[in-house]
Amino acid sequence: MAHDGFSDNDKFLLHLRNLLTERLKPCLVEFVEYGMVNIDGIWICHIQCKVSNKGVWLKTDKNTPAQFFVRLGPSSTQLDGPDAVEYIREHFDQK
Repeated sequence: MAHDGFSDNDKFLLHLRNLLTERLKPCLVEFVEYGMVNIDGIWICHIQCKVSNKGVWLKTDKNTPAQFFVRLGPSSTQLDGPDAVEYIREHFDQK
């Protein structure tokens, strides 16, 4: 973690949690599990995301509107306006 500017793993994990809380809307921290793993003397952050039952919006920074992305094969694609609405309608229970 030294090359990331954090003095220890706890400070990095706190920063990660703060980013998840600030940037994912609605806040879905309960769907993200993360921790530190030591591989050959190097600390790696392991992140595992559970499937959400609702659409998740991402704020790329504090001052921008939230954006909606979907996973299409090996890439993430942003959907806007009607495309986002249609995808959410088709993939998530909105009852």
